[in-house]
Amino acid sequence: MAISPSKTKKCPTCKRKRGDISYGAWWAHLNRCSDNREKYRYGCKCGKREKDFKSLKAFATHAYRCGLRTRNEAIQEAAKERAAKAADTKKKTKKTKKTKKTFPCKKCTSVFASHAALITHTWIHQNPSFGGGEWGDKDEIRYALQLCAAQRLKRLDRAKRIAICLPGQRPDHESALLSNPGFKKIHMVERIEKTCMANREKGFDVYHGDFLVVLNDLVNSGTRLALIDYDLCGTITFSDGIEIVNAIRMGGLADIAAIRMTCCRRNTRRDGEKDILALNREIELAVPPGHSIVGRDNHRYVGKDRSAMVTSQWLIEKES
Repeated sequence: MAISPSKTKKCPTCKRKRGDISYGAWWAHLNRCSDNREKYRYGCKCGKREKDFKSLKAFATHAYRCGLRTRNEAIQEAAKERAAKAADTKKKTKKTKKTKKTFPCKKCTSVFASHAALITHTWIHQNPSFGGGEWGDKDEIRYALQLCAAQRLKRLDRAKRIAICLPGQRPDHESALLSNPGFKKIHMVERIEKTCMANREKGFDVYHGDFLVVLNDLVNSGTRLALIDYDLCGTITFSDGIEIVNAIRMGGLADIAAIRMTCCRRNTRRDGEKDILALNREIELAVPPGHSIVGRDNHRYVGKDRSAMVTSQWLIEKES
């Protein structure tokens, strides 16, 4: 049953009461909680799950340090556990068992443990329904988008060029990408502590924390961002995107700014493309008076795990 924010007085996921929270913030909270439940359902890479902690929040804090386990990893681990159990049973009973059935893709060499996983995978072999063109290379696409943004950002004083991004395991690559046109300050945010420390050892100033939390802190402190690059090679949900939309509503953008977001397919019922289309409408409504969207691009590529990704960019400028 669909949730009605106006009628829901208590979050069905975290049990938090609405109280005097505004409709928009309450709607964002309900979506975020629901998506977090989906995001953390496969547990942590160390093997722990939500049931091992007192609350979802406690588990999420732990998972940020260790890293989340993806759906494919969970499927593969479950397959290994079943295979180990089958081998142990065979050894004890000395009976021959049939090989576990797998599901190969007819269009590439990928093999999956379930038919549902295969159906999800085959989405990448479909032609893009928007954004045009063929599947592309991530680095080439982001370089082209940054080049387009640079043509406008060059007209903004360097002192006002402040960016926030997720460097992942390649902060040097991210710095090189953003060197055109160059920024006074680039806030690099990394949630995985090990990756954060490794990047610091390379000489990069990387903040350990949650991207959206750091983004809100910057905007609330009066920082006006010329670039928000949410390059998340995983899942970007509508509730995550709404946090960025709220930053726009709060006046968090410089006179010339670029917003770039990357999302991917999550499951067989809903995909990142629908999220990005919904966010596109929200961003149009959030642009403050006197500003306008002067550029918009959508491009697709295939991630390392063969998941279908889409990178979208909006260029927003204050009218002279």
